[in-house]
Amino acid sequence: MNQTSLALQQIKKTNPYFSGKMSCSEFIELNGFYSRPITAIEYNYTIAFTILAYKHFYQFQVLLRTLYSRSNFHCIHVDVKAPIIMYKYVVKLSECLENVYLSPVRLTVRWAGFSILEAERSCQLLLLNKEKTWKYYMNLAGTELPLQTNYERANILALGNGLKNDITSYKNTHLYRHAMKLHPPPENVTLWKGEFHVILTRKFVEYLHTSPLAQHLYIYLNGTNVPDEHFYSSLNRRPDFPGYSWKSYSNLRLLSHYKVWIETQRHMCKSQIFGRGELCQFTYKDLTHVMESKRLFVNKFNQNVDLIGIDCIEQWLKVKQYSPNKIRKEDYRQFPFFQQSNMSEVQDKEEEEALAKLTGKI
Repeated sequence: MNQTSLALQQIKKTNPYFSGKMSCSEFIELNGFYSRPITAIEYNYTIAFTILAYKHFYQFQVLLRTLYSRSNFHCIHVDVKAPIIMYKYVVKLSECLENVYLSPVRLTVRWAGFSILEAERSCQLLLLNKEKTWKYYMNLAGTELPLQTNYERANILALGNGLKNDITSYKNTHLYRHAMKLHPPPENVTLWKGEFHVILTRKFVEYLHTSPLAQHLYIYLNGTNVPDEHFYSSLNRRPDFPGYSWKSYSNLRLLSHYKVWIETQRHMCKSQIFGRGELCQFTYKDLTHVMESKRLFVNKFNQNVDLIGIDCIEQWLKVKQYSPNKIRKEDYRQFPFFQQSNMSEVQDKEEEEALAKLTGKI
């Protein structure tokens, strides 16, 4: 294990996958960006991604190598704080690969700040204007990793028929986040809380940029704390928004990302390393439950904590490119994204306990 770690540290240090002097053909071949054909279902269920990048360059390269598919559309916002090599890498991606775009704005994105929504909004507008065919939208941080190949991801999303969003939402008990506002939210909309990560239908994203309520709520949240955890969760509760849902559910049933928070699932974090926001920093010790989670992405591994787990994910995805998992509908029934009814359903005990902790009932 120590030898493997040392070898990976050397790769991280020497960075053999990118040089500003590389030609596009060298860059593409070395990273394997066009190494396999695209299937019909991948073209039928195309995804638009916003990726917010600012640190962990080695890990960011792994994300792009394992995520990229020319059937999808990728807008990358490179933070002003990011190292120059990361910016040059994204420029190279946009010059050499189909459907990769630099964000039209470049901001200093601050954790828990409005700049997260600003950066994402600029990419959403670009993606809407670039292509009319994509069916789903997802937001990612540059430190995340896929758990499915693009072929598997398309097959999973196909089970949802493009009808619903995947947005966690539960009672907002963090009232201090909006205490600085002298007036209630626009149209007295109820502010719900949820995760930053979402899967949105194209119709929902289009409506975000035409709905007066969405525009007013976006403006209202400027100056509040962690607005990204309230924007989508609040709008998705309203029946006039495409793909809406009345259901309350936590990250335990979020399809887009696998996460383990200290307050609800501490026992699941085998590394017992928790970072900002008390989120588990996964290592190779966590690979079994991470890989069995059925989620589309994992948040998060950390290149400064463990490189072996990151490399194992990359090699596992390479194997699955040629031997993909069979996607079975019964494996995904627990996720609200695939449940057709908007009526409340019986939740398992772990989910009920998690919601109780999040809303301060226990």
